[in-house]
Amino acid sequence: MMRFIIVLVGILSFFSSRINAQKDAGDLVKDLALKMQLVEKYTADILVKIDVEFVNIEERKAKVFFEKPDKFEIKSTGILLLPKKGVEMDYLKLFSSEFTAIDEKTEIVSGVQARLIKIIPMGSELDIVLAQVWIDEGNLRIVRMKTYTKSSGSYSIDFNYNNNPFDLPAAIRVEFDVKNMSLPSTLTGDLESLSKKLDSKGVTKGIVSIEYSNYIVN
Repeated sequence: MMRFIIVLVGILSFFSSRINAQKDAGDLVKDLALKMQLVEKYTADILVKIDVEFVNIEERKAKVFFEKPDKFEIKSTGILLLPKKGVEMDYLKLFSSEFTAIDEKTEIVSGVQARLIKIIPMGSELDIVLAQVWIDEGNLRIVRMKTYTKSSGSYSIDFNYNNNPFDLPAAIRVEFDVKNMSLPSTLTGDLESLSKKLDSKGVTKGIVSIEYSNYIVN
């Protein structure tokens, strides 16, 4: 009888450990990428708010267009001052490439328990050299991402969600390096003057907040 109990406890412990075992970091990122790939295309209305110290920029309405795999366009009636990276879902290229994923730890981000995974791309063709991704494993979606690039410094993105199709974000908040802001080429001179002004005041970071509405998907 005692032997039977010991064997039973061993079997239960084995299955308990299998059930509670975390999914491999690489597999979790691949599952996230597969979910994102379900989105063939979408359009949405966006409200863009820019917060850069010493610069008064009015919020703008615009329309965003995405088509798989990485075609991304923003159309606006006015000028949009946006960072080169962070708002165009360039992280999709990272997830669809060869990479190494390393589990870091679990953290609470915006009230959500998230797994922090470090992603290192294997190829040299990407501008991204390292990304830290906080993943809500239960809902399989990103809640925060910090990315380091070759050409555009670093930027971080916080994601908020509601009930949009395929868990497309309701809003994002991007913190970026001011020196990497981009404007239409016809306004390069204005951008250079603005950059010099901000540099002289020691301003290095800016924030862009984007709210999405009226999604039309696939």
